[in-house]
Amino acid sequence: MKVIVYTKSNCQACRMTKRMMKEKKIDFEERFIDVDNSPAMLNKLREEGYAAFPVVKVYNDQGAMLDNWDAFHVDRINRLEKMV
Repeated sequence: MKVIVYTKSNCQACRMTKRMMKEKKIDFEERFIDVDNSPAMLNKLREEGYAAFPVVKVYNDQGAMLDNWDAFHVDRINRLEKMV
């Protein structure tokens, strides 16, 4: 399984999401949108319908998306913990 967290610096919801995932031993790849100065990625996420940060995408080993969400969601992280 692969978990990608698209994040921004100075984002409280991003920090809370990453902290909770670390506490639950959920490995994730972090991508900083503002540090990498990636307007193309930001536009892509907006086009996909995400309105807040962080954006979390979960893929299986074959690359199919299993789950995705934006903002801080305790219930989604708890569900993800059971998938790991």
